[in-house]
Amino acid sequence: MSSPPAVNTPAPADATQSAADTALFGKDPMPRLVDVHPMMDRPSDEPARVRVYQRSEDFASIHEQEDTFFPFFFLSDFSLLADRYRNGDVHTATPLNGDNFYQYLLTFETWSDYWDALRQVEHRSDSDQQAPDELYRVGSPAQQYLMQTGRSCLLGMTLDDLHRLQLDIEVYSEGSFPNADRPDDKVIIVALSDNRGWDEVLHLRDGIGEEQLLQELVYVLQERDPDVIEGHNIFEFDLAYLLDRCALHGVDFAIGRDGSVPRTYDSSMRFAERTVDYPAVDIVGRHVIDTYFQVMSFDVFSRDLPDYSLKTAARYFDLAPEERTYIEGTEIANAWRTDRATLLEYALDDVIETKRLAGHLSGSTFYLAQMLPMTYGSSARRGPAGKIESLFVREYLRRRHALPRSEWGSQSMGGYTDIFITGVLGPIVYADVESLYPSIMLNYDVQPSGDTLDLFPQLLERLTDLRLETKQDMKDAEEEEVRSELDARQSSYKVLINCFDPETEVVTVDGIRHVEEIEVGDRVYSLNPDTGAVEIKPVTATQSQHYAGPMVEIKNQHTDFLVTPNHRFLTQRFTSGEYTDLEWETAGDMLEDRIRRRLPPLRSLPATQERPGPISLSAVCDRLAIEHKTGPRGIKELRRQARWQPEEYELTDWLRILGWFVTEGTLYKSKARQYENGNVRGVSYQTTLCQKNDIGRSEIATLLNRTGITYSSDQNGHSFCSKVLYEILEAECGSDSFSKHLPPWIFQLGPKDLKIVFDTLMQGDGAANGDRFTTSSDQLAEDFIRLAMHVGRRAFHMPNDGSHRIQVNTVRGQRPTIKPKHRQQVDYDGMIHCLTVADNHTVLAGRNRKFNWTGQSFYGLLGFGLSAFNDFEEADRVARTGQKILHQLIDEIRARGGTVIEVDTDGVLFVPPEDVRGEQAEIDYTVSLTEAMPEGIRVGFDGRFKKMLSYKKKNYALLTYDDELKFKGSSLISRSNEPFGRDFVRKAIRRLLDHDVAGLHELYVDTRDKIVNSDWEGVERFARTETLKDTLEQYEADVEAGQRPRAATYELAKEKQNRTGKPVKKGDRITYYITGDDATVTAFKHCRRAEEWDPEDPDENTAYYLKRLDEFASKFEPFFDEADFRLVFSPEDLFGFSADGIEIQREEHASDYAEDQEDVPF
Repeated sequence: MSSPPAVNTPAPADATQSAADTALFGKDPMPRLVDVHPMMDRPSDEPARVRVYQRSEDFASIHEQEDTFFPFFFLSDFSLLADRYRNGDVHTATPLNGDNFYQYLLTFETWSDYWDALRQVEHRSDSDQQAPDELYRVGSPAQQYLMQTGRSCLLGMTLDDLHRLQLDIEVYSEGSFPNADRPDDKVIIVALSDNRGWDEVLHLRDGIGEEQLLQELVYVLQERDPDVIEGHNIFEFDLAYLLDRCALHGVDFAIGRDGSVPRTYDSSMRFAERTVDYPAVDIVGRHVIDTYFQVMSFDVFSRDLPDYSLKTAARYFDLAPEERTYIEGTEIANAWRTDRATLLEYALDDVIETKRLAGHLSGSTFYLAQMLPMTYGSSARRGPAGKIESLFVREYLRRRHALPRSEWGSQSMGGYTDIFITGVLGPIVYADVESLYPSIMLNYDVQPSGDTLDLFPQLLERLTDLRLETKQDMKDAEEEEVRSELDARQSSYKVLINCFDPETEVVTVDGIRHVEEIEVGDRVYSLNPDTGAVEIKPVTATQSQHYAGPMVEIKNQHTDFLVTPNHRFLTQRFTSGEYTDLEWETAGDMLEDRIRRRLPPLRSLPATQERPGPISLSAVCDRLAIEHKTGPRGIKELRRQARWQPEEYELTDWLRILGWFVTEGTLYKSKARQYENGNVRGVSYQTTLCQKNDIGRSEIATLLNRTGITYSSDQNGHSFCSKVLYEILEAECGSDSFSKHLPPWIFQLGPKDLKIVFDTLMQGDGAANGDRFTTSSDQLAEDFIRLAMHVGRRAFHMPNDGSHRIQVNTVRGQRPTIKPKHRQQVDYDGMIHCLTVADNHTVLAGRNRKFNWTGQSFYGLLGFGLSAFNDFEEADRVARTGQKILHQLIDEIRARGGTVIEVDTDGVLFVPPEDVRGEQAEIDYTVSLTEAMPEGIRVGFDGRFKKMLSYKKKNYALLTYDDELKFKGSSLISRSNEPFGRDFVRKAIRRLLDHDVAGLHELYVDTRDKIVNSDWEGVERFARTETLKDTLEQYEADVEAGQRPRAATYELAKEKQNRTGKPVKKGDRITYYITGDDATVTAFKHCRRAEEWDPEDPDENTAYYLKRLDEFASKFEPFFDEADFRLVFSPEDLFGFSADGIEIQREEHASDYAEDQEDVPF
């Protein structure tokens, strides 16, 4: 191998900085650096340069300068570029210190040399990936410059030292949403303000048309020269509209600091389950901050914003100006014509609110940018692991030290969560293990094996100290403004140490559940990667966290995942004309080439219990509380004249009876009748299995004969009279075609028995060729898809009006193929959810009922699969130690007389002992727990509460001493619920906490009466708001391809687009309500836009909303015994309601913690 000359002297650091601060903030403490602009528009064969923008010492002006820049990357094998080095096409080639994998640093004078060298490495390496293992590259030119120089943006500044300008436009449009392509839809107002006390409202007036207004705006923006332009929905509407109108008039929208027109490109961001497409705008020397995105990002945690409009957000955060002017969007044109002065006041109030909102939500991102080798805007879009890695790479680059290669594998341990008591308890104290994971890493000498410079503990200790110091300063600060700034700083110091998106569903032995609902101890189906067998394994850890960064979307007709790039899949790669064996790879790996993959095929799922023997109807009746009588002749109802029917059935025969009833069964109950002669005919109960097909009729008759059921036949089918059979079938399977379902217990059976049910259902309501099943029941449609999965078949919804058509695949899709067009990287900002499964580390999961075998993932720098500095063993050690420390804390609280309610990752909720009452006593008790903890582990007092409603793991409600309710988890209060339901649950929880059972009953009755009487404050109380997760084009294509059923949200979105002429996009929200008379109507056929509701002539579906109320009430079932629950949550009757004797139940739960697990190896 040809090697370059040895040049490995570290770049000097500022002599006044500590080593940790140099690593954390960079070697060059250049202050007030506002932005870095790579000059990529220069000829590629000219030296690479950047333009740097810096604020003056008094922050009053901007200084610009150009700087030389040498693009670089790290290389493991110098021979790949030795010839280019000899030819002078490489500026420097530096052997690096240390034994890590990437031993060489190569720099280049021009971008053309840089790109040519990259292509040569890709061509000469053995890898078929675009980013071969031999290469480590930082993609962003601005980030490369900041790493190379050791500079960080915004040092020595506060948020308000930036010149922040707010912009909002108003457009004249008659009768529909503004359209920039329509000449008459003019920009009539541009409201502007900044954080230096200036504001101005530009508008059309005599002699000033739209063209002149746009020119005036360009002049004002250049004159004010802001560092940041802030707006609400500014990307999607204001800037996009201004650019289009400038193009219409031939005006150069030259607002860049170099006089350039902004560069635009299509982009998207994800906020939890929501994807927003938008036109991104890059303005040279300036940042664009969209408060619409900030509000959505905030709501990922709070989940209680009614909507994301500027006015709603300002009211939510208490930022709206006093005497704020409000005008509906539909009234803008009329106000311009009739009350222009008020409209101008309204526009100014918009930018005032935007300024306040941006100031409230931007702080953490701003201070984080002071540490990272990233610009202000970039730091807001990157994930935690990427941010930490950038700090490491910058310091390894400065010290000319080799970089490690990312480790293969995954983390298998997670945070400890547990629940010990459910019910109402209090008073409550929250004990927090301060910076639990960082403290473990510091005190147990945890660091990645590839961190040969021991940088990890240095950064960790400094970050932890900074955060704790700042949190203390925040507590001591008297002024709210100072506390707010310090809070933003401490949030940015959260140790950046760090899956599935929230829409992902996981197949458990108890059914299909969203990933955020999975708890430790849940049993899931898991594929053994060595044997290919399906096994049942417990979930050993779960974790949820906010994440901003890249995600990988894998989506086609049979597959739907949105996962972090490190998420693992078992795949077969199609190379050299054939598929390889199954091997592990990450989702990120799939983006590096254009090779087809196959996922493992679906396999039938094993039984979860031993196969039962013959079915005893007597036992079934006991389970279902059905009155019956047994005797030598079988089973019957209590009436003496009733007919006997067989009491015992072979399991396979009973499954066939259930299958035929679900698809072809009807129930008929006659009324009692008294004849003129005085004879009385009692009520009769008849069950008919309707089947006109000769083969089917014959099979049903054979089945009834074999089981001994007495029946009669006519042209409609075979009928039998038995109240017991009638009530069993009704209870197990539903009463009509809209309510039919499979009994939950059958899913405990193995695939051989379930295949009998599957075949019977297909024979009853399936297509002749076996590729389609049809039902009118929503629940049966879901049950059938689950049943198909249990027998190793893939099934999914197809479009059809008025019923569910379910496609059943016999061969196609059993082993899904992932083509290059099926996978892409998308930006994401939202919650992610990770789980760990014992032994196999695989799970059956997917979105939109498209289930496939996939690996688990965990994250963080140690456990982040794409990080060069990851170390999965150390990540597991941190998690394992955290679990053990929390259990020590639990034991200590109990030993000192406290009652532990719940533990949640890094803290414990408990009732203190009887003699510990009052805030100071609770603080002293909590802090004293530190004495029993290992060295370096501190227990802090993190809050006190009057009462707690403990519901389930990671789901509870807390009542503060200021009588405010705080919620954790989505099981109690879900964002997807109608507002009246959320309000009902909140009020019900408060009454539970007050032990006000009578008030709880009154609340239910009042809410029920309002629904019955259509006594709503407005349509928004019962309407539902949902987000478009796909474009209308994608929706229609999916419907046509049979990948999804029609949905109310999209059907109404289509109607809205046709009506307004405004394109509907992914991320838009649709608000609607349900009409009709039946509680089980098909939503997309019985939905209307919320604005169509008329309170004078209400048409909402009362039966449907009563059913929704009962579903909300069912959340409180665990807190009462069965009879009391029915009394509390039922309408008034003739006897009235009394709460006497009704008690709120409290239940203790065994710990999920494994007491006998191995000690942590230190």
